[in-house]
Amino acid sequence: KGGEHPPVRAITVEPQYEKGSVSLLHKQLQAQGLKNIEVVTVDPLETGEPAELRKEGGGWYVKRMRANIEALARALP
Repeated sequence: KGGEHPPVRAITVEPQYEKGSVSLLHKQLQAQGLKNIEVVTVDPLETGEPAELRKEGGGWYVKRMRANIEALARALP
């Protein structure tokens, strides 16, 4: 229908922010009856430690991208 938006199913958050205001927002949304919204941690791939990158090479990127996709797939229908 015109003007209607699909329901929000997930709030994505970077790992360093998953505990603060996003947690509060999630609780407030649940208190308003929006119980089906998931908080999904998504790694923006900016936080790689040089030692990890040397050890894992290109596998580091692939591993984290797969984890991001799997986290989103679990939260969305």
